[in-house]
Amino acid sequence: MKSLTIREIAANLGVSPATVSIVLNDKVGVSDETRKRVKRYLIESKYTFPKERRRKTFGSVFLIKYTEHGMIVEENQGFIAAIIDQIQKDFTLQNINLTIVNCNHDTLTAELDRVAAQNPRGMILIASELNDSQLETIEAFPAPVVVVDHSMRFHNIDSVVMANEAIAYTAVKYLCQIGHRKIGHLRSAVPISNFTERRSGFEAAIESAGLTPEVTISLTPTLEGSYGDMMNYLNLHGDTLPAKAFFADNDAIAIGAIRALQEHGINVPEDVSVIGIDDIPFSAINTPPLTTMRISRSQLGHITVDVLTRRMKNPAVPASHYLHGATLIIRKSTEHQQTSEHNP
Repeated sequence: MKSLTIREIAANLGVSPATVSIVLNDKVGVSDETRKRVKRYLIESKYTFPKERRRKTFGSVFLIKYTEHGMIVEENQGFIAAIIDQIQKDFTLQNINLTIVNCNHDTLTAELDRVAAQNPRGMILIASELNDSQLETIEAFPAPVVVVDHSMRFHNIDSVVMANEAIAYTAVKYLCQIGHRKIGHLRSAVPISNFTERRSGFEAAIESAGLTPEVTISLTPTLEGSYGDMMNYLNLHGDTLPAKAFFADNDAIAIGAIRALQEHGINVPEDVSVIGIDDIPFSAINTPPLTTMRISRSQLGHITVDVLTRRMKNPAVPASHYLHGATLIIRKSTEHQQTSEHNP
């Protein structure tokens, strides 16, 4: 007779998969009455662990790296890789095994089921490119979960994410502080939650300064993609820009756009200032070096491990959502705007 899955048990009992997992692993987090009811059902249904689960090492933590197109997870100069490296180092210090699993849109559900069958202590999901429609699948996972790089504000799942609105707001306010009044947005043509939140921060800063956005240019969020898209924009619209400063959704967009601007004879920062977000390695050696908002990858990794470790110890507490800020790094891609524009 085929053994019931954790999800089937949960559905039959009218409880969550996490509740069943807590009982199976003999952890705290459910009432005595619920624990007895689940155990009674397991005995009556003659539940047995699948052979695969018995073969695997008990107690591993899994890290699921989800990619939809790879532009953010794979092509952003190792930004996500640096976070994963720190997570791996921290778990090694705790003598906890971390298993990394790669998946995409087509394999996400199957990989989650496979990981769940191995009785994990917990799971970290790198969800930079995750679509909101897939979140219900994550909520059904029967072990503690921390989602990284995707806002989970309306879901009862722990998350560690950049404070995107505040970071973008600070970047645009800096442009205002150095005298810019005509500010545009180099916006990602690929919609993800981080960029949507950064747009909100951009708009809030513009409104706070009593301005209106001069132009929004949609660019592919990679070095080569943004360069090509910006070249096409300039070829179509000419070399006269409606903005004297640009906020870019990330550094890759900023650097690619700067290269295109320069090839069209538009000097940065003399003709137009540009600020980005992330502080990827290319930012410091770009020509000119890029003004940006530095986000600590190591700190994001530390926080993620801390959140999951506490969640594994106490699965029943409400979800926490951690917003990690950034530091303004002023380099040579921005400069003060003349007073004539500041007081039109």
